[in-house]
Amino acid sequence: IVFQLRRERARLEARWGEGHPEVMKRLAESLGKREEEVARGTEALGKDVSLNAPLGWDGDVTQQDMLEADLDSAEDVADRGAWAQKLHQSVAEAWPELDARERALVKERMLVEDGVSAEFLAQRFGVTAVRIRQIEQGLRQKLRQRLTAGCTAWDGEALRLAA
Repeated sequence: IVFQLRRERARLEARWGEGHPEVMKRLAESLGKREEEVARGTEALGKDVSLNAPLGWDGDVTQQDMLEADLDSAEDVADRGAWAQKLHQSVAEAWPELDARERALVKERMLVEDGVSAEFLAQRFGVTAVRIRQIEQGLRQKLRQRLTAGCTAWDGEALRLAA
């Protein structure tokens, strides 16, 4: 309804002029609403405001300057990097102990963003998808134990929250 309202208002303002009383009347008629409802709706919509529009009389600060950045702190980035390095090291240490199915799970399903499905690996290894998920769960437990070995209580809690 918002787009319909904007489109119809723009059409009527082009014909009658911005702020003309006939615009509100015709807009209400075309939408099947009362003029008061349409007036409230158009007030709520307001006008578009540029993020580069200056705030205040000096114009040094813009709307965009007032927005918070969603960037992670340097400390968060460093912590994630340390955990990623520790995870990589744990997988490398565990690699010789893994069988072919576990290695395939790690390479093709766990360490990639859009990994293959459990069904795909199940067909490849001649087992059910449920069995692949069970193997994956056991593998996660093995890697978690390696990863948390020697961690402090705080590190373990951070790892649990990150998982």
